[in-house]
Amino acid sequence: MNGPQRASDHGAADLVRSMTLDLFFQAMAKSIDGPRAAQEQTTPIVLRWVLDEPRQECTTTLRNGVLIYVEGPDALAGKPTATITLTREALNNLALAGHRFTQNFDDQVAAGTIQVDDEAAADTVFSYLVFPDPRFPIVTPRKTVK
Repeated sequence: MNGPQRASDHGAADLVRSMTLDLFFQAMAKSIDGPRAAQEQTTPIVLRWVLDEPRQECTTTLRNGVLIYVEGPDALAGKPTATITLTREALNNLALAGHRFTQNFDDQVAAGTIQVDDEAAADTVFSYLVFPDPRFPIVTPRKTVK
């Protein structure tokens, strides 16, 4: 064996396309570096997400190191820090970018595919996303003893 092999993205696009918004943001919430976010981010960041085709709206709030998802507007979160308007395809592309999530977001904003009224607030939330190394050696070969 030559150690961990390059990860395959076979089927990843189909998986992401089949996810509901709830599942998408649950996966995002699990990827937040909670201890670092709780220590560094003392005020909540509320992101309002508006998707078209079909029109859907949800809210995510980063508070105390936890990303909270609410379908539709979140009356308890207060005024959104930023509103992000995008298509479901653009959202899927963000997920498929993996560790390049923030860079892909910024690129799509620059290209006009995604509209956001406070890019810095969104980037702050995304800066707490951590992604595992897909080449992590789950099983490492043992040296043979002669």
